[in-house]
Amino acid sequence: MNTLSAITLRTGLASAIVFALAAANFLAAPDKALIWLIAGGTMAIIAFVTIRTARSSAIDNVPTQQMDGAAIAAAALLALALGLTLLRGQGIVDGETNDRLIGIGIGLVLASQGNALPKTLRPLTESRCSPANAEKLQRFAGWAVVLAGLGFALAWAVLPISMAANGAMAVCLIGVAATVWRCRVAFNA
Repeated sequence: MNTLSAITLRTGLASAIVFALAAANFLAAPDKALIWLIAGGTMAIIAFVTIRTARSSAIDNVPTQQMDGAAIAAAALLALALGLTLLRGQGIVDGETNDRLIGIGIGLVLASQGNALPKTLRPLTESRCSPANAEKLQRFAGWAVVLAGLGFALAWAVLPISMAANGAMAVCLIGVAATVWRCRVAFNA
C-alpha cells in the first residue's frame, strides 16, 4: 500500500468513526442537530484537506506524515468528545468524569504531537544557529511539549476538578517558557 492510499484509508476510517458518533448523538439528542452537524462537518473538512494535501504532495514528492498525524489527532479528540457526550446523555458518565477524560485526551494528543515535533521542524541547514545547536533545540522543544502534554493529562487526572484546568495550563506555560528560554540560549550561542 502506498503512502497516499494509507493516508486516505486512515483518514477515511477516522472520519467514519466521527460521523458514526455524530449520528448516534443526533439520534439521542435531535434538538442539538447543529452541534452534531458542526462536529461531522469539521471532520469532513479535516479529511478533505488532509487527502487533498496528500494527493498534491504525492505529485511533488513531499512527505505528508505531519498532516496525517494532525488529522488523526483531531479525529481522536472529536471522537472522544462525541463519545463522552453520548455516554453522558445516557447517564453513564457524569460531568466531572467527562471533563477529566477530555482533558486527559487533550494532554495525550499534545504529548504525541510533541514526540513528532523534532521530526517535523525545518532542516538544520536553514536554522539561524549552528546545526548542532539547532538539533539540540529541536529535541528540547519536542521533550518540552511531550512533558507538558503528559503534565496536562496528569493535572486533569489527579487535581481537584476546580483546579485541573488552571494546573494543566500552568504546566503548558512552563513548557512554553522553557522552550522560549532554550531558544534564546541557542540563538545567542
